[in-house]
Amino acid sequence: LCKMKLYHISPYPMLTVLIPKKPSNHIVELGLEDGVTKRVSLAPTIMDCVRGVSDNQIGAVYYVYEAMGLNTKYIVYPTQRQVPDVSHTHEVWYTKPVAVRKIGAIKLLGATKFKYVELDSEKHGKVNFPVHYFKYKKIKPGPDEYEFNRLGKIKNAIYEKIAKFYGK
Repeated sequence: LCKMKLYHISPYPMLTVLIPKKPSNHIVELGLEDGVTKRVSLAPTIMDCVRGVSDNQIGAVYYVYEAMGLNTKYIVYPTQRQVPDVSHTHEVWYTKPVAVRKIGAIKLLGATKFKYVELDSEKHGKVNFPVHYFKYKKIKPGPDEYEFNRLGKIKNAIYEKIAKFYGK
C-alpha cells in the first residue's frame, strides 16, 4: 500500500468513491491532453489540485477529498505529453476505483499569477498552455444538501446525477 497522501477536489459534496474515467474537456478536444486513459486525477497537495482548475472558476467552492487505501501498482505518473501542466500540478493518475474521505472545503479567490507551458499540438502547432496559480481560502462546508424519503433513499436530483456519473 501507498503511504503518500494524495488529494482530489470536486464541486460535489458527498463523494465516497471515485471511478476512473476518460476526461472530456477542451484540453482533450484540442489534442493537448491524453483523452484515452481512464483515471482518477490526484495530487500531493491541495494547491497542486487547485493549479489544475481552469481560469473561469473564481468564487467556486470545491470540496477537498483525501484518497484512502491507495496501492502503488495503480498509480501512474503521467508525462507532459499526457498532462501539459504536470510539472506545476504534480498530477498523478489512479487507475482503479478509489475510496475518498471529505476533509474540508475551499473557495477560489482568483489567480495570483499565470505560467505558460509551451506545447506542440498536432492540430494547432505551438500552443502556450496557461497554468493558473489561484489563491483560495478554507471555508466551513455548508450542510450537505440531501433529502431522504421515508425509506431512507436519497431523493435529491443533484445527488442522483452525481451517483450516476460515478456509477453508484
